[in-house]
Amino acid sequence: MLERLALTLAHQVKALNAEETESVEVLTFGFTIILHYLFTLLLVLAVGLLHGEIWLFLQIALSFTFMRVLTGGAHLDHSIGCTLLSVLFITAISWVPFANNYAWILYGISGGLLIWKYAPYYEAHQVVHTEHWERRKKRIAYILIVLFIILAMLMSTQGLVLGVLLQGVLLTPIGLKVTRQFNRFILKGGETNEENS
Repeated sequence: MLERLALTLAHQVKALNAEETESVEVLTFGFTIILHYLFTLLLVLAVGLLHGEIWLFLQIALSFTFMRVLTGGAHLDHSIGCTLLSVLFITAISWVPFANNYAWILYGISGGLLIWKYAPYYEAHQVVHTEHWERRKKRIAYILIVLFIILAMLMSTQGLVLGVLLQGVLLTPIGLKVTRQFNRFILKGGETNEENS
């Protein structure tokens, strides 16, 4: 659905100025990413509204997105599936209880340790940056994690820490396996196959 819309937009932009615009493939890729993020944001806000926790859901989505960009992760083959799975994971992590400030610190450190151990993760078809650049991205992720913990303690923005924890869990072998199983499930149209489990 999003891919088709992105392709339509790419053809329209290309028709406006064929000489000076990128190829349809490049435009389609860019539009797909933009549409994916917009659609995901709308769904996150809608689900957050249904739960009466828009601000919490927005914090989780923002933090999770930053961590995902900096540390990688498994991807689904269709952007709509990726969007729905992201919203499902954000909804699930929003139920993690917070007893006190120590829980925020514990969740942030736990997510940070998982990111330290398992990041970066890239699919075979993804572009992998140089080791130097990956180390730099990881350092930025650690700085953000510390900042998110501090903000959670001072401003009750626990969703920022939950986004870190979610990304850390999804980078683990179990998190990657769950994401891949969802991908197979979606590709087969909801049919399950015991051989692929």
